[in-house]
Amino acid sequence: MPHPTPAQLVSGSATVVGSALVLLLVVPSGSAAALTLVAALSLALGTLAALATAPERRTARAARARTGVRV
Repeated sequence: MPHPTPAQLVSGSATVVGSALVLLLVVPSGSAAALTLVAALSLALGTLAALATAPERRTARAARARTGVRV
């Protein structure tokens, strides 16, 4: 499994922090269940944001097909 790029780390982290702040402002309840839900949603959104900024994975076969090199 490849390591995340710096862009993925930044976008995922910023999404987690931003969504957590927004959700904490929107959800008035201070119960443990509400805070758990906010944390889970924020982490899920951060993961989606990091995956959305992932570079396109290219296989060796696809690279050869694009350049016209035959093996």
